[in-house]
Amino acid sequence: MSLDNNFDSGLLEKIKEQNLQPTPVWHFLLKNYVMWGLGFLSLSFGAISVSLILFLSQIDDLSLTIANSQDLEDILLIFPIFWIMCSVIFIFAVFYNIKHTKRGYRYSPLTLSGVIIISSFVLGFAINAAGFGETIDQQFSHHAPLYDRLINPRINFWSQPDKGRLSGMIVEKKGSSTFRLIDKNNHIWIVEVGDVLVGDAVDVVEVNTPIHFFGSIADNDSFRAKKVMPPMHGDGFFYRFQVKQTAGVANQ
Repeated sequence: MSLDNNFDSGLLEKIKEQNLQPTPVWHFLLKNYVMWGLGFLSLSFGAISVSLILFLSQIDDLSLTIANSQDLEDILLIFPIFWIMCSVIFIFAVFYNIKHTKRGYRYSPLTLSGVIIISSFVLGFAINAAGFGETIDQQFSHHAPLYDRLINPRINFWSQPDKGRLSGMIVEKKGSSTFRLIDKNNHIWIVEVGDVLVGDAVDVVEVNTPIHFFGSIADNDSFRAKKVMPPMHGDGFFYRFQVKQTAGVANQ
């Protein structure tokens, strides 16, 4: 008993010396609510990332891209690596936040990870099915910095005229088979279409419309097209330069 008394006395003296105060209950409650809130927020962002992965990985677009390149480095550009990394980060953030809630330690890491991943994909499928994946990507393509380099490098895949792929905004139409196009580097091209394009296919080539051409470079400023492709994912990127590009062409 003397040992217990000495311990209690020493503890009381230490509390008095350091002026220790009990932590209010609301501190713990606030921390718990914040961790749950951050967990749900991270889950929401993770689901959005999954929806964009699904939207940018549509089979028709991927197959078309792969069919027009045998270069592994180029093919890697078509995969939404940025959004895959984001989804992994947000899933980990959900796990971390939930584990640091009041009863988070009770959840099995394996079970918790499975629930988070399944929830992210279910919500992501729902968001994409509702059309929000496309809407979000369009907003990013119009406004996000580094969209073509980081968020959707597929823009770079379709902007390699030396490999027969030219993309950009049509800023002038000369007759039925000659167009002026400005690419993402603000380089102006004179695009001449071959006989294979004459007809209905050329109707999709309109001024102030993003477009993709397959063909070959004729010289530094000319491109001879053999095939035209309609706008695809991320083409909203070119609209951000529409006014500036049109004005620039008008001054030439």
